[in-house]
Amino acid sequence: VWDGYAMTLGIKLMKKSLYSLLTITTLFITSCSMQHKYFFHKPLSSAPPAKSISIKPNTTAENTEYFMKVQYELPAGTYYAKYENGGGYFYPFNKPFIGKGSMMNMTNYGGIFWRRSDSKPSDLYVKRGEGMDIIPFGGLTNYVKVNN
Repeated sequence: VWDGYAMTLGIKLMKKSLYSLLTITTLFITSCSMQHKYFFHKPLSSAPPAKSISIKPNTTAENTEYFMKVQYELPAGTYYAKYENGGGYFYPFNKPFIGKGSMMNMTNYGGIFWRRSDSKPSDLYVKRGEGMDIIPFGGLTNYVKVNN
């Protein structure tokens, strides 16, 4: 009798463990796929929200990342949308921009990211490895000029 009970209990525990593992795997895959819309981009196939975006010389934008203030030195110039994806439009910089933190400076490659859901340029993007990181600013209008 005891062996039968232990076997039944073991099967129940295995089923619960399997369901838990399946749930965790599903959540992980779903959350990763939601981020993928920002990782991959393609050449423009639709009209961007603005013809170009201009940045004045000596423009710095400040943001807090992971509890650390970072000041970005944005490269002056006029930038045009070159890529898009499900999340928005990419206006790449023609040269790297510097991120100055409290402990170190970092050279970044990227540009301005304009979310499809926003009426103004919203964020910066940084190329990292195979994908991109979006640096949320909640609006870059204090730092850039939109040219329609």
